[in-house]
Amino acid sequence: MDMGTDVLNFNKKLKRRRVLWFCLMVFVMAGIFVFSGQDGESSSEVSSLAERVLAFLRIDWLVTPGMVHGISVGVRKWAHIYVYMALGITSSMWLGTWPFAFWKRGGIAALICCVYSAADEFHQTFVPGRCGTWKDMLYDGSGWAAGILLVLTAAAVYSRVRKPGRIHTD
Repeated sequence: MDMGTDVLNFNKKLKRRRVLWFCLMVFVMAGIFVFSGQDGESSSEVSSLAERVLAFLRIDWLVTPGMVHGISVGVRKWAHIYVYMALGITSSMWLGTWPFAFWKRGGIAALICCVYSAADEFHQTFVPGRCGTWKDMLYDGSGWAAGILLVLTAAAVYSRVRKPGRIHTD
C-alpha cells in the first residue's frame, strides 16, 4: 500500500467513528428528552423499580415504606448521574474525532452537556407533575463531568503509552 491509500483509509475510519459517536450522542440526548417528557406519575412508575425489586426478592419485609421511598429517590438521582455521564462520554468521544486541542475538547464537551442539562430542566417545567431544578442540574453536572474526565484521562494515558514522554495536548 502506498501513503495515499493509508491516508484515505484513515480518513474513512475517522468519518465512520465521527458519525458513530455523533449518533450515539444524539441517541443519549433523545433518551434524556423522552424520560424528561414523562409526566410525574409515569416518571414515578419508572422510578419505583427499586420497590418492585425488593418485592420480587421477598425482602421487602426488611425495609420500611420510608426506606423504599428513599431508595426510589436515590435511584432517580443516580439515573441523572449515569445518563449524563453517558452524554459526557459520547460528546467527548465525538469531539475527539475533530482536531481540537485536548483542553478545548473537554471545554466544548462541558458546554454541550451544560446547555443540554439546562434545556432539559427547562423542558421539564412544561411537563405536568414535573419541575426543573438547580439541584438536578448539579446531579447532571457531576455525571457529565465524570464522563468527560474519564474520556480525557483515558486519552491522556493512551497518548502517553503511544508516544512515551509526550501527552498530545496541541
